[in-house]
Amino acid sequence: MSASWHILGPGSLGLLWAFHLCKEAHKVTLLVRNEAAAEAFRRHGSRVHILEAWRPRGDGAHWLSTEPLQVLPLTGPVGPIHNLVVATKATGACAPWVARAARPHSIIEIPQPPTPVPAAALAAVLPHLLPGARCFLLQNGVLAVAEEMQHKLGAQLGLPPTAAEGQHKLRMPPALLGLPQPLAMGAPNRSSGTEEARLVGSGGAGEQCGGSAPARLRLYVASVTHGCYRLTSQDQPGEPDGGGGGSGGSSGATPSPYSVVHAGLGGVSVGRLEPLLAATAAAAGGGPHRRPAADTAAAVNPTATAAAPNAAPGTDDTAPAADTSPIATGAAAAGDGADDDDDDASLAALCASLPGLALRPAPHAAALRADLLAKLAANCAINPLTALLGCTNGALAALLGCGSGALGEQPHVARLVRAVCGELVQVFGAEAFPAAAPAAEQTGEEGGGGGGLEVVEGEAVRAEAAQRLFDWVLRVAVATGANRSSMLQDVTAGRPTEVDYLSGWVVAKAAAVGVAAPVNETLHGLVKAREALAAAHASGVGG
Repeated sequence: MSASWHILGPGSLGLLWAFHLCKEAHKVTLLVRNEAAAEAFRRHGSRVHILEAWRPRGDGAHWLSTEPLQVLPLTGPVGPIHNLVVATKATGACAPWVARAARPHSIIEIPQPPTPVPAAALAAVLPHLLPGARCFLLQNGVLAVAEEMQHKLGAQLGLPPTAAEGQHKLRMPPALLGLPQPLAMGAPNRSSGTEEARLVGSGGAGEQCGGSAPARLRLYVASVTHGCYRLTSQDQPGEPDGGGGGSGGSSGATPSPYSVVHAGLGGVSVGRLEPLLAATAAAAGGGPHRRPAADTAAAVNPTATAAAPNAAPGTDDTAPAADTSPIATGAAAAGDGADDDDDDASLAALCASLPGLALRPAPHAAALRADLLAKLAANCAINPLTALLGCTNGALAALLGCGSGALGEQPHVARLVRAVCGELVQVFGAEAFPAAAPAAEQTGEEGGGGGGLEVVEGEAVRAEAAQRLFDWVLRVAVATGANRSSMLQDVTAGRPTEVDYLSGWVVAKAAAVGVAAPVNETLHGLVKAREALAAAHASGVGG
Protein backbone atom coordinates (compact mmCIF):
# COMPACT_ATOMS: atom_id res chain seq x y z
CA MET A 1 0.00 0.00 0.00
CA SER A 2 1.32 3.43 -0.96
CA ALA A 3 2.45 5.69 1.89
CA SER A 4 3.89 9.16 2.29
CA TRP A 5 7.61 9.40 3.15
CA HIS A 6 9.96 12.31 3.87
CA ILE A 7 13.73 11.92 3.42
CA LEU A 8 15.81 14.28 5.57
CA GLY A 9 19.30 14.44 4.08
CA PRO A 10 19.68 13.83 0.33
CA GLY A 11 23.09 12.14 0.52
CA SER A 12 23.87 8.85 -1.15
CA LEU A 13 21.99 6.75 1.40
CA GLY A 14 18.97 9.07 1.56
CA LEU A 15 18.74 9.07 -2.24
CA LEU A 16 19.06 5.27 -2.32
CA TRP A 17 16.06 5.00 0.01
CA ALA A 18 14.17 7.61 -1.99
CA PHE A 19 14.73 5.61 -5.18
CA HIS A 20 13.49 2.31 -3.76
CA LEU A 21 10.51 3.92 -2.02
CA CYS A 22 9.52 5.52 -5.34
CA LYS A 23 10.06 2.23 -7.12
CA GLU A 24 7.42 0.68 -4.85
CA ALA A 25 4.99 3.54 -5.59
CA HIS A 26 5.37 5.45 -2.32
CA LYS A 27 5.06 9.23 -2.33
CA VAL A 28 8.49 10.67 -1.49
CA THR A 29 9.43 14.21 -0.45
CA LEU A 30 13.06 15.28 -0.05
CA LEU A 31 13.81 17.75 2.76
CA VAL A 32 16.82 19.96 2.09
CA ARG A 33 18.60 22.72 3.97
CA ASN A 34 17.24 25.81 2.16
CA GLU A 35 15.46 27.09 -0.92
CA ALA A 36 18.71 27.25 -2.91
CA ALA A 37 19.23 23.51 -2.40
CA ALA A 38 15.61 22.84 -3.36
CA GLU A 39 15.97 24.90 -6.52
CA ALA A 40 19.16 23.04 -7.45
CA PHE A 41 17.30 19.72 -7.24
CA ARG A 42 14.46 21.06 -9.40
CA ARG A 43 16.95 22.45 -11.91
CA HIS A 44 18.33 18.95 -12.41
CA GLY A 45 14.92 17.51 -13.19
CA SER A 46 13.74 16.63 -9.66
CA ARG A 47 14.77 13.03 -10.25
CA VAL A 48 17.03 10.57 -8.45
CA HIS A 49 19.28 8.40 -10.62
CA ILE A 50 20.77 5.06 -9.52
CA LEU A 51 23.43 2.88 -11.13
CA GLU A 52 23.39 -0.63 -9.64
CA ALA A 53 27.11 -1.20 -10.15
CA TRP A 54 27.04 -4.23 -7.84
CA ARG A 55 25.40 -6.27 -10.60
CA PRO A 56 27.73 -8.59 -12.58
CA ARG A 57 28.96 -7.00 -15.79
CA GLY A 58 27.02 -9.49 -17.88
CA ASP A 59 23.74 -8.28 -16.35
CA GLY A 60 24.05 -4.98 -18.21
CA ALA A 61 23.81 -2.57 -15.26
CA HIS A 62 22.42 0.77 -16.42
CA TRP A 63 21.06 3.97 -14.98
CA LEU A 64 17.58 3.94 -13.46
CA SER A 65 15.58 7.07 -12.70
CA THR A 66 12.61 7.98 -10.55
CA GLU A 67 9.66 10.07 -11.56
CA PRO A 68 10.04 13.73 -10.46
CA LEU A 69 10.00 14.05 -6.67
CA GLN A 70 8.74 16.83 -4.45
CA VAL A 71 11.46 18.77 -2.61
CA LEU A 72 10.92 21.16 0.32
CA PRO A 73 13.37 23.39 2.19
CA LEU A 74 13.55 23.17 5.97
CA THR A 75 13.11 26.93 6.08
CA GLY A 76 9.42 26.55 5.15
CA PRO A 77 6.46 24.28 5.96
CA VAL A 78 7.39 20.60 5.52
CA GLY A 79 4.55 18.65 7.17
CA PRO A 80 2.55 16.79 8.03
CA ILE A 81 4.98 13.86 8.17
CA HIS A 82 3.87 10.24 8.49
CA ASN A 83 7.18 8.47 7.85
CA LEU A 84 10.61 10.08 8.17
CA VAL A 85 14.04 8.80 7.15
CA VAL A 86 16.85 10.77 8.86
CA ALA A 87 19.83 10.26 6.56
CA THR A 88 21.84 13.35 7.54
CA LYS A 89 25.49 12.70 8.26
CA ALA A 90 26.61 12.40 11.85
CA THR A 91 29.10 15.23 11.55
CA GLY A 92 30.95 15.94 14.76
CA ALA A 93 30.78 19.72 15.13
CA CYS A 94 28.71 19.33 18.29
CA ALA A 95 29.62 15.80 19.41
CA PRO A 96 29.66 16.21 23.23
CA TRP A 97 32.07 13.34 23.93
CA VAL A 98 34.82 14.92 21.78
CA ALA A 99 35.05 17.96 24.03
CA ARG A 100 35.00 15.70 27.10
CA ALA A 101 37.41 13.18 25.72
CA ALA A 102 40.86 13.61 25.32
CA ARG A 103 43.61 15.73 24.03
CA PRO A 104 43.80 18.23 21.22
CA HIS A 105 43.66 16.40 17.93
CA SER A 106 43.85 19.07 15.21
CA ILE A 107 47.12 20.20 13.69
CA ILE A 108 45.48 23.26 12.15
CA GLU A 109 42.52 25.01 13.71
CA ILE A 110 40.12 26.22 11.00
CA PRO A 111 36.86 27.78 12.22
CA GLN A 112 33.92 26.06 10.55
CA PRO A 113 30.24 26.98 10.55
CA PRO A 114 28.02 24.82 12.74
CA THR A 115 27.03 21.64 10.93
CA PRO A 116 23.57 20.17 11.56
CA VAL A 117 23.87 16.93 13.50
CA PRO A 118 21.07 14.34 13.42
CA ALA A 119 19.63 15.42 16.78
CA ALA A 120 19.35 19.04 15.64
CA ALA A 121 18.02 18.03 12.23
CA LEU A 122 15.31 15.90 13.83
CA ALA A 123 14.47 18.71 16.24
CA ALA A 124 13.81 20.96 13.27
CA VAL A 125 11.01 18.72 11.98
CA LEU A 126 9.61 17.35 15.26
CA PRO A 127 6.57 19.66 15.28
CA HIS A 128 5.58 18.41 11.83
CA LEU A 129 5.47 14.72 12.76
CA LEU A 130 1.99 13.29 13.12
CA PRO A 131 1.00 11.19 16.16
CA GLY A 132 2.28 7.66 15.66
CA ALA A 133 4.75 8.72 12.97
CA ARG A 134 7.70 6.47 12.23
CA CYS A 135 11.26 7.81 12.17
CA PHE A 136 14.29 5.83 10.93
CA LEU A 137 17.89 6.78 11.81
CA LEU A 138 20.43 5.55 9.23
CA GLN A 139 23.72 7.22 10.18
CA ASN A 140 27.16 5.68 10.37
CA GLY A 141 27.96 5.76 14.08
CA VAL A 142 24.27 5.46 14.92
CA LEU A 143 25.03 4.21 18.45
CA ALA A 144 26.70 7.56 19.12
CA VAL A 145 23.78 9.29 17.40
CA ALA A 146 21.34 7.45 19.68
CA GLU A 147 23.29 8.64 22.70
CA GLU A 148 23.17 12.19 21.39
CA MET A 149 19.44 11.94 20.67
CA GLN A 150 18.85 10.81 24.21
CA HIS A 151 20.99 13.60 25.62
CA LYS A 152 19.70 16.44 23.44
CA LEU A 153 16.10 15.46 22.73
CA GLY A 154 15.30 12.85 25.35
CA ALA A 155 12.53 14.86 26.99
CA GLN A 156 10.86 15.68 23.67
CA LEU A 157 11.15 12.08 22.40
CA GLY A 158 10.04 10.47 25.67
CA LEU A 159 13.35 8.65 26.12
CA PRO A 160 14.81 7.82 29.54
CA PRO A 161 17.44 10.25 30.85
CA THR A 162 21.11 9.45 30.43
CA ALA A 163 23.12 8.31 33.41
CA ALA A 164 24.79 11.71 33.64
CA GLU A 165 21.46 13.51 33.71
CA GLY A 166 19.72 11.22 36.16
CA GLN A 167 16.29 12.65 36.76
CA HIS A 168 17.34 16.23 36.06
CA LYS A 169 15.49 18.23 33.47
CA LEU A 170 17.01 18.01 30.00
CA ARG A 171 18.73 21.16 28.78
CA MET A 172 19.93 21.75 25.25
CA PRO A 173 23.02 23.86 24.54
CA PRO A 174 22.16 26.97 22.52
CA ALA A 175 24.89 26.07 20.01
CA LEU A 176 22.71 23.27 18.69
CA LEU A 177 19.88 25.62 17.93
CA GLY A 178 21.39 27.32 14.90
CA LEU A 179 18.74 25.73 12.72
CA PRO A 180 15.63 27.00 10.98
CA GLN A 181 12.19 27.09 12.61
CA PRO A 182 10.28 25.49 14.26
CA LEU A 183 12.71 25.53 17.19
CA ALA A 184 12.29 28.33 19.69
CA MET A 185 14.03 29.28 22.87
CA GLY A 186 12.60 29.54 26.33
CA ALA A 187 13.69 31.99 28.97
CA PRO A 188 17.32 31.85 30.06
CA ASN A 189 18.18 29.78 33.11
CA ARG A 190 20.27 32.28 35.00
CA SER A 191 21.76 29.74 37.36
CA SER A 192 23.25 27.55 34.63
CA GLY A 193 23.87 30.00 31.83
CA THR A 194 21.99 27.81 29.37
CA GLU A 195 18.63 28.23 27.77
CA GLU A 196 15.95 25.64 27.90
CA ALA A 197 14.95 24.30 24.50
CA ARG A 198 11.26 24.37 23.88
CA LEU A 199 9.63 22.99 20.76
CA VAL A 200 6.78 25.12 19.47
CA GLY A 201 4.48 24.92 16.50
CA SER A 202 5.07 27.34 13.68
CA GLY A 203 1.71 27.16 12.03
CA GLY A 204 0.32 24.61 9.65
CA ALA A 205 1.31 21.06 10.45
CA GLY A 206 3.23 22.15 13.52
CA GLU A 207 0.06 23.44 15.18
CA GLN A 208 -1.88 20.38 14.06
CA CYS A 209 0.62 18.27 15.94
CA GLY A 210 0.25 20.36 19.08
CA GLY A 211 3.62 22.06 18.69
CA SER A 212 5.50 19.36 20.61
CA ALA A 213 6.72 15.85 20.14
CA PRO A 214 3.92 13.70 18.70
CA ALA A 215 2.27 11.04 20.80
CA ARG A 216 4.31 7.86 20.73
CA LEU A 217 6.70 8.74 17.97
CA ARG A 218 8.07 5.40 16.80
CA LEU A 219 11.86 5.64 16.54
CA TYR A 220 13.93 3.03 14.72
CA VAL A 221 17.65 2.63 14.13
CA ALA A 222 19.25 0.75 11.29
CA SER A 223 22.55 -0.93 10.53
CA VAL A 224 23.07 -0.31 6.80
CA THR A 225 25.65 -2.36 4.91
CA HIS A 226 25.04 -1.14 1.36
CA GLY A 227 27.96 0.58 -0.37
CA CYS A 228 26.95 3.70 -2.30
CA TYR A 229 28.29 7.11 -3.23
CA ARG A 230 27.11 10.26 -4.97
CA LEU A 231 28.36 10.73 -8.51
CA THR A 232 30.56 13.75 -9.24
CA SER A 233 31.51 15.47 -12.48
CA GLN A 234 34.80 13.52 -12.47
CA ASP A 235 33.03 10.15 -12.56
CA GLN A 236 32.12 8.68 -15.91
CA PRO A 237 30.54 5.23 -15.44
CA GLY A 238 27.85 6.05 -18.02
CA GLU A 239 26.01 9.22 -17.13
CA PRO A 240 22.37 9.21 -16.05
CA ASP A 241 19.65 9.80 -18.55
CA GLY A 242 17.73 12.98 -17.84
CA GLY A 243 14.57 11.46 -19.24
CA GLY A 244 11.58 9.80 -17.68
CA GLY A 245 11.23 7.14 -15.02
CA GLY A 246 12.18 3.55 -15.37
CA SER A 247 15.49 2.48 -16.79
CA GLY A 248 17.78 5.12 -18.19
CA GLY A 249 20.83 4.88 -20.40
CA SER A 250 24.13 6.51 -21.10
CA SER A 251 23.39 9.94 -22.48
CA GLY A 252 26.81 11.62 -22.32
CA ALA A 253 25.25 14.45 -20.30
CA THR A 254 26.93 16.01 -17.28
CA PRO A 255 26.22 13.77 -14.26
CA SER A 256 23.44 15.02 -12.05
CA PRO A 257 24.42 15.79 -8.43
CA TYR A 258 21.53 13.49 -7.49
CA SER A 259 23.04 10.41 -9.13
CA VAL A 260 24.10 7.54 -6.86
CA VAL A 261 26.36 4.61 -7.66
CA HIS A 262 25.15 1.58 -5.68
CA ALA A 263 28.57 -0.08 -5.58
CA GLY A 264 28.05 -2.84 -3.02
CA LEU A 265 24.88 -4.80 -2.33
CA GLY A 266 24.40 -5.25 1.38
CA GLY A 267 21.35 -5.11 3.61
CA VAL A 268 19.62 -3.20 6.39
CA SER A 269 18.99 -4.57 9.88
CA VAL A 270 16.41 -2.40 11.62
CA GLY A 271 14.82 -2.31 15.06
CA ARG A 272 13.26 0.02 17.62
CA LEU A 273 15.36 2.54 19.51
CA GLU A 274 13.96 2.17 23.03
CA PRO A 275 14.72 -1.56 23.41
CA LEU A 276 18.18 -0.87 21.99
CA LEU A 277 18.77 1.75 24.68
CA ALA A 278 17.60 -0.73 27.31
CA ALA A 279 19.95 -3.42 25.98
CA THR A 280 22.81 -0.93 25.94
CA ALA A 281 22.09 0.15 29.50
CA ALA A 282 22.06 -3.49 30.62
CA ALA A 283 25.38 -4.14 28.87
CA ALA A 284 26.83 -1.04 30.55
CA GLY A 285 26.20 -2.39 34.02
CA GLY A 286 22.51 -3.02 34.60
CA GLY A 287 22.76 -6.71 33.82
CA PRO A 288 25.35 -9.51 33.57
CA HIS A 289 28.68 -7.85 33.08
CA ARG A 290 32.19 -8.46 31.93
CA ARG A 291 35.11 -8.72 34.34
CA PRO A 292 38.27 -8.12 32.32
CA ALA A 293 41.46 -9.98 33.10
CA ALA A 294 44.41 -8.07 34.51
CA ASP A 295 45.79 -7.38 31.05
CA THR A 296 42.66 -5.58 29.80
CA ALA A 297 44.56 -2.39 28.99
CA ALA A 298 47.03 -4.18 26.73
CA ALA A 299 46.45 -3.83 23.02
CA VAL A 300 45.30 -6.97 21.24
CA ASN A 301 47.16 -7.94 18.07
CA PRO A 302 46.15 -11.55 17.40
CA THR A 303 47.87 -13.71 14.78
CA ALA A 304 45.66 -16.78 14.80
CA THR A 305 43.30 -17.41 11.90
CA ALA A 306 39.60 -17.99 12.54
CA ALA A 307 36.36 -18.11 10.62
CA ALA A 308 34.62 -14.87 9.71
CA PRO A 309 31.59 -13.74 11.71
CA ASN A 310 28.16 -14.81 10.52
CA ALA A 311 27.02 -11.47 9.15
CA ALA A 312 26.17 -10.19 5.72
CA PRO A 313 28.97 -8.11 4.18
CA GLY A 314 28.57 -4.65 2.73
CA THR A 315 28.04 -0.97 3.97
CA ASP A 316 26.87 2.57 3.22
CA ASP A 317 30.45 2.56 3.89
CA THR A 318 31.08 -0.15 6.30
CA ALA A 319 30.00 -2.11 10.03
CA PRO A 320 29.40 -2.33 14.74
CA ALA A 321 30.58 -1.38 18.23
CA ALA A 322 28.76 -1.41 21.45
CA ASP A 323 28.20 1.08 24.16
CA THR A 324 29.91 0.45 27.48
CA SER A 325 29.45 3.93 28.86
CA PRO A 326 25.85 4.26 29.99
CA ILE A 327 23.47 5.62 27.40
CA ALA A 328 20.55 5.29 29.74
CA THR A 329 19.78 4.65 33.38
CA GLY A 330 17.46 1.75 33.80
CA ALA A 331 15.67 -0.13 31.08
CA ALA A 332 13.66 1.80 28.56
CA ALA A 333 10.06 0.76 28.38
CA ALA A 334 9.63 -1.97 25.84
CA GLY A 335 6.16 -0.77 24.97
CA ASP A 336 2.61 -1.72 25.63
CA GLY A 337 1.99 -5.23 24.42
CA ALA A 338 -0.51 -4.73 21.61
CA ASP A 339 1.32 -1.61 20.46
CA ASP A 340 4.52 -3.65 20.28
CA ASP A 341 2.76 -6.27 18.18
CA ASP A 342 1.48 -3.53 15.87
CA ASP A 343 5.01 -2.11 15.58
CA ASP A 344 6.46 -5.52 14.80
CA ALA A 345 3.81 -6.26 12.18
CA SER A 346 4.21 -2.81 10.63
CA LEU A 347 7.98 -3.16 10.47
CA ALA A 348 7.77 -6.66 8.97
CA ALA A 349 5.36 -5.40 6.30
CA LEU A 350 7.68 -2.50 5.46
CA CYS A 351 10.68 -4.82 5.14
CA ALA A 352 8.76 -7.14 2.82
CA SER A 353 7.63 -4.21 0.67
CA LEU A 354 11.17 -2.91 -0.10
CA PRO A 355 13.09 -5.87 -1.54
CA GLY A 356 15.63 -3.63 -3.25
CA LEU A 357 16.92 -2.41 0.13
CA ALA A 358 17.13 -5.92 1.62
CA LEU A 359 15.50 -4.75 4.85
CA ARG A 360 15.16 -7.24 7.69
CA PRO A 361 13.78 -6.72 11.20
CA ALA A 362 16.33 -7.45 13.91
CA PRO A 363 14.90 -10.35 15.94
CA HIS A 364 15.60 -8.59 19.25
CA ALA A 365 17.47 -5.62 20.68
CA ALA A 366 20.62 -7.59 21.48
CA ALA A 367 20.86 -8.75 17.87
CA LEU A 368 20.42 -5.19 16.62
CA ARG A 369 23.13 -3.98 18.99
CA ALA A 370 25.49 -6.69 17.71
CA ASP A 371 24.78 -5.64 14.11
CA LEU A 372 25.45 -1.99 14.96
CA LEU A 373 28.68 -2.86 16.75
CA ALA A 374 29.88 -4.91 13.79
CA LYS A 375 29.16 -1.99 11.49
CA LEU A 376 31.01 0.35 13.84
CA ALA A 377 34.06 -1.91 13.67
CA ALA A 378 34.12 -1.80 9.87
CA ASN A 379 33.52 1.96 9.86
CA CYS A 380 36.38 2.53 12.32
CA ALA A 381 38.78 0.33 10.35
CA ILE A 382 37.87 1.11 6.74
CA ASN A 383 36.69 4.73 6.67
CA PRO A 384 39.67 6.51 8.28
CA LEU A 385 42.23 4.49 6.34
CA THR A 386 40.53 4.99 2.97
CA ALA A 387 40.18 8.71 3.73
CA LEU A 388 43.84 9.04 4.67
CA LEU A 389 45.13 6.85 1.83
CA GLY A 390 42.73 8.31 -0.74
CA CYS A 391 41.66 4.86 -1.95
CA THR A 392 38.55 2.76 -2.48
CA ASN A 393 37.50 0.01 -0.09
CA GLY A 394 38.78 -2.52 -2.63
CA ALA A 395 42.21 -0.91 -2.77
CA LEU A 396 42.43 -1.17 1.01
CA ALA A 397 41.41 -4.84 0.76
CA ALA A 398 44.22 -5.34 -1.76
CA LEU A 399 46.70 -3.89 0.74
CA LEU A 400 45.40 -6.47 3.21
CA GLY A 401 45.97 -9.28 0.73
CA CYS A 402 42.33 -9.81 -0.28
CA GLY A 403 40.08 -9.19 -3.27
CA SER A 404 40.97 -8.51 -6.88
CA GLY A 405 44.39 -6.99 -7.48
CA ALA A 406 45.62 -8.22 -4.10
CA LEU A 407 49.14 -6.96 -3.42
CA GLY A 408 49.89 -9.47 -0.72
CA GLU A 409 49.27 -8.49 2.88
CA GLN A 410 51.13 -5.29 3.72
CA PRO A 411 52.11 -5.87 7.36
CA HIS A 412 52.04 -2.20 8.39
CA VAL A 413 48.47 -1.77 7.10
CA ALA A 414 47.30 -5.09 8.52
CA ARG A 415 48.69 -4.17 11.94
CA LEU A 416 46.60 -1.00 11.98
CA VAL A 417 43.38 -2.82 11.08
CA ARG A 418 44.07 -5.62 13.56
CA ALA A 419 44.76 -3.07 16.28
CA VAL A 420 41.49 -1.22 15.58
CA CYS A 421 39.61 -4.52 15.93
CA GLY A 422 41.53 -5.47 19.06
CA GLU A 423 40.78 -2.13 20.70
CA LEU A 424 37.06 -2.48 19.99
CA VAL A 425 37.07 -5.87 21.69
CA GLN A 426 38.94 -4.37 24.64
CA VAL A 427 36.46 -1.52 24.98
CA PHE A 428 33.19 -3.37 24.45
CA GLY A 429 34.12 -6.92 25.36
CA ALA A 430 34.29 -10.07 23.26
CA GLU A 431 30.69 -10.88 24.20
CA ALA A 432 29.56 -7.66 22.47
CA PHE A 433 30.49 -9.33 19.19
CA PRO A 434 28.63 -12.63 19.51
CA ALA A 435 29.56 -13.92 16.06
CA ALA A 436 33.18 -13.15 16.87
CA ALA A 437 33.25 -14.60 20.39
CA PRO A 438 31.30 -17.86 20.70
CA ALA A 439 33.31 -19.26 23.58
CA ALA A 440 33.41 -16.77 26.46
CA GLU A 441 34.29 -18.41 29.75
CA GLN A 442 31.83 -18.24 32.63
CA THR A 443 32.49 -18.58 36.34
CA GLY A 444 30.06 -20.11 38.73
CA GLU A 445 30.10 -17.10 41.04
CA GLU A 446 27.31 -14.58 41.11
CA GLY A 447 27.91 -11.43 39.12
CA GLY A 448 28.11 -8.41 41.38
CA GLY A 449 24.81 -6.56 41.06
CA GLY A 450 24.01 -8.28 37.78
CA GLY A 451 21.94 -11.15 39.10
CA GLY A 452 23.53 -13.59 36.66
CA LEU A 453 26.75 -15.38 35.81
CA GLU A 454 29.77 -13.18 35.47
CA VAL A 455 31.63 -13.41 32.17
CA VAL A 456 35.39 -13.58 32.54
CA GLU A 457 37.37 -12.85 29.41
CA GLY A 458 40.87 -14.12 29.03
CA GLU A 459 43.44 -13.05 26.50
CA ALA A 460 42.74 -16.04 24.26
CA VAL A 461 39.01 -15.25 24.08
CA ARG A 462 39.64 -11.63 23.22
CA ALA A 463 42.32 -12.53 20.68
CA GLU A 464 39.95 -14.93 18.93
CA ALA A 465 37.18 -12.33 18.88
CA ALA A 466 39.54 -9.68 17.50
CA GLN A 467 40.76 -12.03 14.76
CA ARG A 468 37.22 -12.84 13.70
CA LEU A 469 36.36 -9.16 13.71
CA PHE A 470 39.40 -8.54 11.49
CA ASP A 471 38.14 -11.25 9.09
CA TRP A 472 34.72 -9.57 9.05
CA VAL A 473 36.25 -6.20 8.18
CA LEU A 474 38.11 -7.83 5.28
CA ARG A 475 34.87 -9.32 4.00
CA VAL A 476 33.20 -5.91 4.13
CA ALA A 477 36.08 -4.23 2.29
CA VAL A 478 35.97 -6.87 -0.47
CA ALA A 479 32.16 -6.83 -0.75
CA THR A 480 32.16 -3.03 -1.13
CA GLY A 481 35.38 -2.90 -3.14
CA ALA A 482 34.12 -0.39 -5.71
CA ASN A 483 32.83 1.95 -3.03
CA ARG A 484 34.43 5.16 -1.86
CA SER A 485 33.73 5.54 1.83
CA SER A 486 31.73 8.57 2.92
CA MET A 487 34.75 9.74 4.91
CA LEU A 488 36.89 9.72 1.76
CA GLN A 489 34.16 11.61 -0.10
CA ASP A 490 33.96 14.18 2.70
CA VAL A 491 37.67 14.92 2.96
CA THR A 492 37.93 15.11 -0.83
CA ALA A 493 35.12 17.67 -0.90
CA GLY A 494 36.46 19.61 2.10
CA ARG A 495 33.46 18.72 4.30
CA PRO A 496 33.45 17.69 7.98
CA THR A 497 33.50 13.92 8.42
CA GLU A 498 31.72 11.53 10.77
CA VAL A 499 34.96 10.53 12.51
CA ASP A 500 33.88 12.01 15.87
CA TYR A 501 30.92 9.62 15.87
CA LEU A 502 33.12 6.66 14.95
CA SER A 503 36.76 6.59 16.13
CA GLY A 504 36.25 9.59 18.42
CA TRP A 505 33.31 7.94 20.15
CA VAL A 506 35.29 4.71 20.62
CA VAL A 507 38.14 6.67 22.21
CA ALA A 508 35.68 8.32 24.62
CA LYS A 509 34.15 4.94 25.54
CA ALA A 510 37.63 3.51 26.08
CA ALA A 511 38.44 6.34 28.51
CA ALA A 512 35.13 5.76 30.31
CA VAL A 513 36.00 2.11 31.05
CA GLY A 514 39.67 2.75 31.71
CA VAL A 515 41.26 1.07 28.71
CA ALA A 516 43.50 2.43 25.97
CA ALA A 517 42.57 2.83 22.29
CA PRO A 518 45.73 4.41 20.88
CA VAL A 519 45.27 3.38 17.25
CA ASN A 520 41.66 4.60 17.09
CA GLU A 521 42.83 7.81 18.77
CA THR A 522 45.64 8.27 16.24
CA LEU A 523 43.36 7.65 13.26
CA HIS A 524 40.83 10.08 14.72
CA GLY A 525 43.50 12.76 15.09
CA LEU A 526 44.86 12.23 11.58
CA VAL A 527 41.41 12.48 9.99
CA LYS A 528 40.70 15.67 11.97
CA ALA A 529 43.99 17.07 10.65
CA ARG A 530 43.03 16.04 7.11
CA GLU A 531 39.67 17.81 7.58
CA ALA A 532 41.44 20.97 8.70
CA LEU A 533 43.89 20.91 5.79
CA ALA A 534 41.07 20.36 3.29
CA ALA A 535 39.09 23.23 4.80
CA ALA A 536 42.18 25.46 4.71
CA HIS A 537 42.79 24.60 1.08
CA ALA A 538 39.16 25.28 0.16
CA SER A 539 39.31 28.69 1.83
CA GLY A 540 42.67 29.57 0.28
CA VAL A 541 44.47 29.52 3.64
CA GLY A 542 46.69 26.49 3.08
CA GLY A 543 49.30 25.77 0.48
